[in-house]
Formats: sequence, structure tokens, C-alpha cells
Amino acid sequence: IADAESDTFKPKEAVKDLVRISRISHQMSHFIRELLDISAIESGKIRLEVLPDNLGTIIRDAEPLHRRAAGQKNITMDYDYDPALPDTLMDREKIKSVVDNLINNAIKYTYPGGKVRIYHEVREQDVITHVEDTGQGLSDEDKQTVFMSFKRLSAKPTAGESSTGLGLAIVKKIIEIHNGQTSVRSN
Repeated sequence: IADAESDTFKPKEAVKDLVRISRISHQMSHFIRELLDISAIESGKIRLEVLPDNLGTIIRDAEPLHRRAAGQKNITMDYDYDPALPDTLMDREKIKSVVDNLINNAIKYTYPGGKVRIYHEVREQDVITHVEDTGQGLSDEDKQTVFMSFKRLSAKPTAGESSTGLGLAIVKKIIEIHNGQTSVRSN
């Protein structure tokens, strides 16, 4: 930031350094939160605050942030919001984490110019949410390990984003403690 010999302050360099520090701090904070989440889930110490809530509303509330991230990569994001989607019992904060992980991953692994689509279907008592993308796809091996902790996929983020290998493991575990299921399909 300052030239040691001339003691000159360089504002442009300071801003670049602060941006780097902020990005790295955010990544470390995210990683620590994921480690704490997976630890609490695996030790059985996670507590759910289950109340009737609407998954569509949760996604609609998160949509502007994800739309900005998609826009930065020139990715089209379509959310087919269904106002008739029924309320279901869930822990809102935990399901928000699931939604964020799924949509972030779709954006992270889709090349610029691609598309991410989110939609729901209702089958009997179940609300099924689909997050589709036009990304790289998954190898057969990746499909077997995609929901395991610390598993890195052969597919890589398309714009140098970071990945801890915990996000989808957390998604699966949170959905399971809500008595739900996760699955993946890839062409």
C-alpha cells in the first residue's frame, strides 16, 4: 500500500489489496460455516425449527442475489414461480441454505451464456424442486460422489470460483433431516 522507501501511499493498490482481503475473508468465513454445519449435522446436534413455510417464497426472496451472480457471468436465470405452491413443514434458515447451495452451484458450474432454471412440481404430499443448468454435466463417477463431504468433482467452476466440497453434502443432509430426498441427473 505504501512504498517503504518513499513513504508514498498508493490508493489504487490499497483498493486492490482490500478487495483481495475481503474476498479471501469471505471464502474463509464460508468454509468455516460449512465445516460447523456438517459437524453439527453429523454429530446429531443440529436442531430444526420446523414451521409451515413456502419454498417458492424462499426461492423468490433469494432470487435477486442469484440473478445478479448469474448476470455477472451472462447466464440467463429463469424461475418458474408457482403462487399455488403449498406450504410445507421446514426449518426456513436450513432450507434457505439448501436453496443457496443448489442455485450457487448451478451458476458456478455453468459457462457464460448458459442457463439456469428453477421450477417446482407437487406430487401428493411432496414439493419437488428442480434446479437445472446447461453446465458441464457430471461424469458417472461424479454422480456417485456428488453428495459426499470433501469430494471435488472433475467439473471445475467456470469462472475461477472457489469450492469447499461441502455444499452438496450439506444439502443432502439437511434435506434428509427434513425427511426428504436429493437426487442428481446429468446428460
